[in-house]
Amino acid sequence: MKLKNTTISEDLERWIEAYLKHIQALSYSNNTFLLYRRIL
Repeated sequence: MKLKNTTISEDLERWIEAYLKHIQALSYSNNTFLLYRRIL
């Protein structure tokens, strides 16, 4: 992924959201998804 926003923190939040959507699309269990969400 490339930087799109003005700050690195905005891009980091965007990347985290994209990663969580990717994990959810892979049909991981809900517990695994919630664990990743808490960590990130």
